[in-house]
Amino acid sequence: MKNSMAVKIKPYNESYIGNVLLRKRKIRYIKSALFSAIKLTFFFMVFSAIGLGGYKGYRYVVSSPYFNISDIAIEGNINFKRDDLISLCGVRIGQNIFSVTTEDVYTRLTSNPWIKNATIKKEMPDRLHIKINERNPAALLMSQGIYLMSGDGVVLMEVSHDSDLHVFIEKGLPVIVEQLSFQYKAGERVNSEEVFGGMDLWKRIREVKSIVEGKSLEAKISRIEPMNSYRYKLYLKDTGGYIVLDNEDIFKKVQYLQTIMNILKNRGDGSNQREFDYIDLSYRDKVIVKYKEIVRPNA
Repeated sequence: MKNSMAVKIKPYNESYIGNVLLRKRKIRYIKSALFSAIKLTFFFMVFSAIGLGGYKGYRYVVSSPYFNISDIAIEGNINFKRDDLISLCGVRIGQNIFSVTTEDVYTRLTSNPWIKNATIKKEMPDRLHIKINERNPAALLMSQGIYLMSGDGVVLMEVSHDSDLHVFIEKGLPVIVEQLSFQYKAGERVNSEEVFGGMDLWKRIREVKSIVEGKSLEAKISRIEPMNSYRYKLYLKDTGGYIVLDNEDIFKKVQYLQTIMNILKNRGDGSNQREFDYIDLSYRDKVIVKYKEIVRPNA
C-alpha cells in the first residue's frame, strides 16, 4: 500500500495575470473618461446658461430706456457754451449711458486747446456729469503771426484781426515778442525761456502796482521784447522809447523809474523837452538814461 500521493501543479501563467490587469485598467479608464465627459457637459450647460443670461441681461441694459441719458451736467465752462461742449464731447440726450466711454469723451474734449483737462462721471442710471478746466489767455505772442497764448505756453488761437487784438490788449494782456520767429497752430506749445521770462516779468510789474505819470506802468507798456533770458525791453506807448529791465529788485527799480520820469518831465521848457530813447534799469547800482537827439529848427 502506497502512503504518498503525487500532485501535479500547473505552472505560473504570466500572460493570464497581465490580461486581467489590462482589463481592469481599461475599465478604470472608461469610468474616468465617462466621468470627465459628464463633468464637462455639466460645466458647459452651466456656463451656457450663465452666458445666455448675461447676454439677455446685456441686451436689456443697452436697450432699456431706463438707462438712456436724460441729463448732461456741465461745470467749469467760461469760454464755452453748454451746447458747444456737448457737441464737442460727442454725447447726446437719449443715448444709452453704457454706450458712452469716458476715455473717448476726455480725448474729444482735450483735443480743444482751450480745455486743459476734464473729469467725466457716469451717475446711474441716466445722468452724465462733465467738469472741465479751461485754459485762460495770459499773453499775446508776436512771432510770424500774433497768437493768443495760455500761461502754460499753449497757443489758443491766431489773432488775425486788429479789432480782436485791441480787445485782448484792453483786457490787460501783454504783447511779448519772440526772438526766433515761428509759425504756430492752435494747440501747439511755445518752448521759449525768454517768452516765459517776459510773462513772469509782466506779472511782477502788475504786482508792484506802480503809477508813472498818472498811469499804471503796465498800461504804458506796448510790448515786451526779450534781449536774453533775463533782460527785457519794455516799449512805452506814449514816448516811443523803451525801458530795459530784469526780474531782480522789481519794486526798487520801478521806484527809480518813477523818479527819473518825473525829472525828465520837469526838465526843460516846452520847446526843449528832454525825451529819452531808453532807460536801462537792469544794473544793480546804476541807471543809464540815453536821450533822444534834439532837433532844433533852422534859424
